[in-house]
Amino acid sequence: MTNMADSIELTECLRYIDRAIDEQPFADWKPAGRLPALIIPEGFEERSLGILQSLARRGARLPRIVIGRYVKDVDINKKHRARFEELAEELAPRAWVVIENHDNGDWVRQALQAIPETAVALDITGLSSRAVFGALDALSCADAAATLMYSEAAHYWPSVEDWQDIERERSLDYRTATALADRADESDWLYSGRNFHVDLIEGHEGYDVAGTSALVAFLPFKAGRLAAVMSHAEYSEYVFIAGRPRLPANLWRLDALKRINGVATREWPVVEMSTFGYREALRQMAALLFGSDSISHRCDIHLAPMAARRDQFPPVRHVDANSTLRVARSGLIDRTDQS
Repeated sequence: MTNMADSIELTECLRYIDRAIDEQPFADWKPAGRLPALIIPEGFEERSLGILQSLARRGARLPRIVIGRYVKDVDINKKHRARFEELAEELAPRAWVVIENHDNGDWVRQALQAIPETAVALDITGLSSRAVFGALDALSCADAAATLMYSEAAHYWPSVEDWQDIERERSLDYRTATALADRADESDWLYSGRNFHVDLIEGHEGYDVAGTSALVAFLPFKAGRLAAVMSHAEYSEYVFIAGRPRLPANLWRLDALKRINGVATREWPVVEMSTFGYREALRQMAALLFGSDSISHRCDIHLAPMAARRDQFPPVRHVDANSTLRVARSGLIDRTDQS
């Protein structure tokens, strides 16, 4: 619960926003002086190689590369291992190492301790949703000029064709909200299934002091994930956040998010937040969590960031500003990802 008579949290968030730099396309990124040392997780998606490949095409030479190799799900995550090592040697000849990644922030902290350079870059593309908070926690505590990097996916699910198929099947009004949520959970885009588990993010378990709790949750394309989080605790209030796409051609995704989750959101407020332009998203989150009329006046806040990895940065910064915030994630048991 936040006392806004002296909002240290809001002041800290706004100070960070003023000092931060807007995101930019990789083609426009021209760092002054020497390139930073790179910290990168060895992910299972091909796009996890995106930053390394882009740097290689630019003919870049990095002072150092640290690869975080997952110690679990080895068979999945070793898919692009040979290419990771090949590119690391090309970009930082004999100046790259591999360390164990235990799906938390410890490996990033270890990497930072081993890097003498004063400028570092962390590629968050290959991070699991569980590991994002820990990795960014470690980076935010480092005494270094830090850059975040991220490779966009070639395709995002559901596709517009997936959504059009659903629209042809049924009238998407409130009367069919439950049927629509079920249809989305059963669809094989992203992953299918309803057996979701909820756990707290390590290091951000928070604590309750107000006696009543509110849930601030990002809307996912699988309504079952949201339902699992909502049933994890007793809440007196809800605020939902819907990601607003950058491109006008993708605005249908915003409408789809709201409709798929309509059975859960009901009459509670749904706030639209940009998925590109993180400083503005940070500003929105600051007002939402710590502003003069925010729910933190009357409730403890539980936060459920279920958006893309890049979109989890605003929640991380605000959790860092207030240790009472409790952060939960929802994942599917025995999931099968969309290839």
